[in-house]
Amino acid sequence: MVERGVYQSVNRGRQLLRFDGFKIGNITPTDIDAHIDYHNRIAIFFEAKLFDKDVPYGQRLALERLVKDAKSARKHGAAMIVEHGVIDPAQDVFLTDCAVREVFTTEGMTWRPPKRKINAYDAACAYIAHYARDVKTG
Repeated sequence: MVERGVYQSVNRGRQLLRFDGFKIGNITPTDIDAHIDYHNRIAIFFEAKLFDKDVPYGQRLALERLVKDAKSARKHGAAMIVEHGVIDPAQDVFLTDCAVREVFTTEGMTWRPPKRKINAYDAACAYIAHYARDVKTG
């Protein structure tokens, strides 16, 4: 069973960090929804979207560059676009339950759909287990 209460302050987590007025040239900041660094050997990045929402070009590019940077640092890396169907913004979205829509890895260097239906948690565990013998999840 996955532990769900990992936030020190749920209210702070709900606080919106606004990027209004923060622009350098034509570049504005982007956010990444989650990041796992497994023993400085494996980096996994997650971006969660509502099931019918596209990932903006700049955000997709940022994820690709993070994975490429991981490869340059001799790490395995993956960026996962995951999706959910929680329409009510007052309801929480659990990353664990999100379905993987696309993956960009240091091994493939292109966006691909998963080979089978898989949630974010199981995909991350499988990726880590594939490249690390000492993986402990749960």
